[in-house]
Amino acid sequence: MAGSHKREQVKGAKRRPEVDEAVVRSAQTRFTQGKTLSSISRSLGAPRTTLYDRISGSARSVKERAMDQQLLTVGEELQLVNYAFDRARQGIPLTKLEVIASANHLLQKSGSD
Repeated sequence: MAGSHKREQVKGAKRRPEVDEAVVRSAQTRFTQGKTLSSISRSLGAPRTTLYDRISGSARSVKERAMDQQLLTVGEELQLVNYAFDRARQGIPLTKLEVIASANHLLQKSGSD
């Protein structure tokens, strides 16, 4: 039938690209100089609501949020990555469960030091 095609359903909210920190700093400077968020948003090409949230402090960058969730140190992460690459080179790649178990082992080891 003509015109009876199925519509694709959208799953989840639309994800906006992360706004660069330099853009946020520039917006903050312009805002303190008395410019409106709407004009700043248009000139920088960043969503007005994102700029408002970041300037008011009600939202943090992806990097800042990720830091709160970081369990392994950078050194421990590198150790885990090197181990995973070594195993892959040997033709025995780690499964997701093995990566998780290895990360937990590193956490326990660092907690007992």
